[in-house]
Amino acid sequence: MAFPLALSLSPAFAASTAYPLVINNCGVELTFEKAPQRAVTLGQNSAEILLLLGVEDQMVGTAFWPSEVLPELAEANGKVKRLSQEIPTLESILAERPDFVAAQLAHLLGPESKVAKREDFANLGINSYLSPTLCTANHNSGDVHGARAEMWNMDQLYQEIDELSQIFDVADRGQALIADFKAREAAIRARVSTQANGLSYAFWFSSPSPEADAYLGGKNGSSGFIADLLGGHNVIQTEVEWPTVSWEGSWPPIPM
Repeated sequence: MAFPLALSLSPAFAASTAYPLVINNCGVELTFEKAPQRAVTLGQNSAEILLLLGVEDQMVGTAFWPSEVLPELAEANGKVKRLSQEIPTLESILAERPDFVAAQLAHLLGPESKVAKREDFANLGINSYLSPTLCTANHNSGDVHGARAEMWNMDQLYQEIDELSQIFDVADRGQALIADFKAREAAIRARVSTQANGLSYAFWFSSPSPEADAYLGGKNGSSGFIADLLGGHNVIQTEVEWPTVSWEGSWPPIPM
């Protein structure tokens, strides 16, 4: 694939992966004897990271896409089979004979997942990888997405990019991508630091139907981080990652 200019200029040499590679992922020790050749991603975030790393030829399936792929990744994404727009079945995943499964959300690959659990893949000799952002969330909150006592931050995303780039033996691309994201964040912070923004933000993800309550981003999730990055605050003050809020209850914004 053609990388954006910022990614083609790696800031430093990154050594090739020395296999076997051992990574501790959310308390599970994973051992990779070589780079995966038949990866399946469950969740758009996981898929787009691998596409940004340029390993689309090693991806045999993706699922759960709530929005359109980034325009610059459309060509690479077109090479990868879409198993399901929504939540896939375990059978559809196994039909692709994966040697690696990466997941973005706990309900796609977690203790309470109706798709599969990590031990299901482990029993088949398939390594599974959960986004590090899930490791820091409290999933005993009763909410499928968990809750956060502390603000999400970009370090968790950088860890995910770094580890996936090592797994696929493209560490140089991973470091270039991290450097690009850090530069973008610094540029945004420099712009908003001179402004007394103080705006309040609400982040609506979806609703099961027009009559149903809205899923809104909680204060300490990635949406809260975005609000803080923009110099404002999240109107939803619950620690639950994606609470359901009535349309009447979510407006006007909650005063700080």
